Amino acid sequence: MALDDIFNNKEKSQHYEEGTVIFREGSEGEKMYIIIEGSVEINIGKKVVETLHSGNMFGEMAMIDNRRRSATATAKTNCRLVEMNQKEFNKMIEKEPLFAQYVLQILVTRLRNVNLLIRE
Repeated sequence: MALDDIFNNKEKSQHYEEGTVIFREGSEGEKMYIIIEGSVEINIGKKVVETLHSGNMFGEMAMIDNRRRSATATAKTNCRLVEMNQKEFNKMIEKEPLFAQYVLQILVTRLRNVNLLIRE
């Protein structure tokens, strides 16, 4: 499956109503998500650390290190999300170098943002 297929796959997407908790901090991380439509808020404790929109992904850290969720993700608006399990994620990393690069860019951006939050 190519990147465009994943990021535009409305047939495989799931709908989440505004206010729905997609996953909670501390829960098992069995999937990651790509936002097709809508916005998702990421919280650590009670602090909003990021608001994500169409084309963004989240939950990828659990795919990489198989640890529990480090944040809570909540649908800020009605959303359509494509879910990707561990097997699909590993296959994409192997077969699509651009996907692996995209995941790395996201992780670096988030690390830099957390560094800024710590300085505040």
